[in-house]
Amino acid sequence: MFCFGQGLVYPEYINDIDGNSYTTITIGNQVWTVENLRTTKYNDGTPITKNPLAETWATGTEGKYCYFYNVSDLEFIKRYGALYNWYAVNSNKLAPKGWHVSTDEDWYTLQDYLIENGYNYDDEIIDNRMARSLAAKSEWTSHTNAGSVGENLDLNNQSGLSALPGGYRDLSGMFKGLKTLAAWWTPLEHNATDAYTRGFTNDGNGLARINFQKNFGFSVRLVRDKPATTTTTVSNTSSSAPINTSAATNTAEITFANTGDISTNWTDCNENIDGYFYSVNSGPDGAVYVAGSKGLFKSGNRGSSWRNVLPEIITTFKASTSQGLFAGGKSLYHSVDGEQWTLVLNGHSFIEGIVEVYSGKVLAIAQDGTIYTTTDNGQNWKTGNLPGLTGNPAAQKVLSVSGAILVSGEKGILLRSTDGGETWSKSNFPGTQSIIGLWSPPGAPSTIYSIYNSNDKGCLARSNDGGVTWSHWLTFPVSSMFSNGGIWGTSSNDFYLMFLGELLHTRNGGASWDKFTSNGAFNLDINAVGTDIYLVGLNSIRRLR
Repeated sequence: MFCFGQGLVYPEYINDIDGNSYTTITIGNQVWTVENLRTTKYNDGTPITKNPLAETWATGTEGKYCYFYNVSDLEFIKRYGALYNWYAVNSNKLAPKGWHVSTDEDWYTLQDYLIENGYNYDDEIIDNRMARSLAAKSEWTSHTNAGSVGENLDLNNQSGLSALPGGYRDLSGMFKGLKTLAAWWTPLEHNATDAYTRGFTNDGNGLARINFQKNFGFSVRLVRDKPATTTTTVSNTSSSAPINTSAATNTAEITFANTGDISTNWTDCNENIDGYFYSVNSGPDGAVYVAGSKGLFKSGNRGSSWRNVLPEIITTFKASTSQGLFAGGKSLYHSVDGEQWTLVLNGHSFIEGIVEVYSGKVLAIAQDGTIYTTTDNGQNWKTGNLPGLTGNPAAQKVLSVSGAILVSGEKGILLRSTDGGETWSKSNFPGTQSIIGLWSPPGAPSTIYSIYNSNDKGCLARSNDGGVTWSHWLTFPVSSMFSNGGIWGTSSNDFYLMFLGELLHTRNGGASWDKFTSNGAFNLDINAVGTDIYLVGLNSIRRLR
């Protein structure tokens, strides 16, 4: 076993039923094959139909395979693999035991991990521009598009997936796209005739998701099966509760009382401001602060106009009661007045959250699980690490309430500290996927809500003891496949949940819900400034009317 790069490790080789050997690589919490599949048999030993003839390639619903240009050169076949129709994929018998054909969810997980860990070509941590990190350093046709796979091959393959442009076979039996396109089937059907692929081209910078007719021929990549989930307890203190993955209050999906477009009740506030927006918060002067890819923007007139007070990539902002103002991105900055900023910490992964534990002590938590603590306005910092928190990224959401700090991560991991971040214990949690939102209603520090992913649905969990124990509460028919979401409200009766392009609102403690769609916007944060509520999307800032 040897390291390929930060967070990326090559373990062993695997073999298919033909005896072909494939290198594997660990990316985040997934293990992928580095080469395309080239087996000629299903895993039960049954031969897959080889179909070199153009006139019969797209006929019938039988699983088939071929090689590009119908070559017989073994080195070429090893390099690019075989092309399969979707029916071969749908057999569920292409992969050796313990492995499976990469699913749509697998690709979303990989995409999310790479984006949020800085693999986009422009280092942004939002949006999908990381294709070159997946593409191999050779074979691709050059192209001049900025950030494209073909722009500068030396900059490719930071992930180690080593994707080669193996092309595809169309319905006429023609071979196309060699040197310019890499694409892989997923098992997911679009409809009776089409299924989904993932891929990218030499002139693009993002990972595409496109449906094609099932008789097209595309490459196949494998992903190792996840180990069976078991009940465990991880603790640095004696106060940790055993993990309960079965507690549930309501397993049925919620139906919505009212639905509508978010523009009906929300006013756009993104004049004279550009870039991508990540979070919104208030300052001690009552101003609105929005963290974004182009800087930290400040408005003193309810979002009618903005000034960029810190032109660096900023992901989070916090006003301390006694330590001034802190803004974090790739670096940490401190300010007394929100106008003049001083660099106080540099050289770490993106800051995910900044919290004030108590008056005089501020914690900044980075995505890689590093904790930075200051008690002197950021002049000096103590460094520590969150125990056992790894994932996509390691730290995702941070909450400080009534002396307790909660930090969420992947795989349903939720850590809790009651001594200012010195020691941590693992809370029980009902989910095993990303925890993407944490919130405690004002005046009720023992009550904490969390939103999380479960089978690509948005779910709401609740704790009544300050985050020590949790139970699943509600499931919503909305997509929640990324590690972004939010909760905010005025009380446990009146609050909002935010998932991707949808905003949910209850006024009666969750008995009924309204849903508002954000016209495809990628919602990232919701918060109050004074008497106003602000909703930040990837390309939008809105204020509730």
